[in-house]
Amino acid sequence: MPNLRKEAKACKVCGEVFKPFKSTQKVCSPGCAVILARDTRRAKEAKERRKIDRDRLEAIQPLGHWHKKAQEAFNAFIRIRDEGRPCISCGAMKPHTCGHQLSVASTPELRYDTRNANGQCSTCNSGNAKYPKNEGTIKAKYEAGVLFRFGPKRMAFIRSPHPIKQYREEDLKRIAAIFKKRAKIYKKMREIR
Repeated sequence: MPNLRKEAKACKVCGEVFKPFKSTQKVCSPGCAVILARDTRRAKEAKERRKIDRDRLEAIQPLGHWHKKAQEAFNAFIRIRDEGRPCISCGAMKPHTCGHQLSVASTPELRYDTRNANGQCSTCNSGNAKYPKNEGTIKAKYEAGVLFRFGPKRMAFIRSPHPIKQYREEDLKRIAAIFKKRAKIYKKMREIR
């Protein structure tokens, strides 16, 4: 048999303790009910206004903004995917950044291609790694790492010509959403292991 006795509550508006008539009653009096309804309505209107403002702001963003968002999502995915692997260039087990084999500026068509990006330590990615003269440059080390890790087919793909892509806002939003979702899946997979 359910307990029919109603416990005393504090009013959501004035804080006064009262004994409710119904279990869903939140306020102590009709005056407080009017105030609560007004505050609830204002909060809902403010939330709708913020959504409209956010939508307006999103509509006027330049294409560069969406490239930045897509690149952030892509880089985060590459960092998560290659976590626990050594740097593709120097082999150090340091925290990674996303390093592109062919730079984004020189080959924008491979900007969001996962075959052109690998985990690279920040020293190598910024170009500050110090190799002895005999051992070559960071770029040569990156290529050697790709050949060792993935084989000559990957190198042939990267070196082959690719059609130029013109990204629209919708494309960049989709790319960002895809890589955010992939990153989330990789994170969950790592937690399971």
